[in-house]
Amino acid sequence: MTTLTKRQFRLLLVAYCAVIVVSVFWAAHRSRPLMIGDAAEARRNFGMESLSIYHFAVFMLWLTGTILVAWLVGLVFTFLLWREGLYILLFAVCSRLVFCQLLEQHLSMGFFGWVTLLFEVCIITFGLFGPAKHLFRRQGEIRI
Repeated sequence: MTTLTKRQFRLLLVAYCAVIVVSVFWAAHRSRPLMIGDAAEARRNFGMESLSIYHFAVFMLWLTGTILVAWLVGLVFTFLLWREGLYILLFAVCSRLVFCQLLEQHLSMGFFGWVTLLFEVCIITFGLFGPAKHLFRRQGEIRI
């Protein structure tokens, strides 16, 4: 079985970040502004019709910020080959998928969404079960 070196695994992470940057610029170029009706529909999807638009916007900012910070922390710690970083990244990816599913009318996956999801699945699978698993072992850990 072949294994990935630190350099190869980090190159995979850098390629993933490059795809994210390209997708952000692509989405910014093609996006449309949100309307009041969009916010009302999002509140219905989240089951928070009783909240005011202001309180729902604050909730969405906190939720989006939490997912973004978890993703960033997971990515940095995965780059530093810290095993817990993989689990944080896995949490952030799953949270983002649920978040996007609830806002399916406004956030479509598109080509770049599927490519980034493929990268995320590869990174997490390689780190937990695949050819990069050895990079995330601790020094005193027993190999079975």
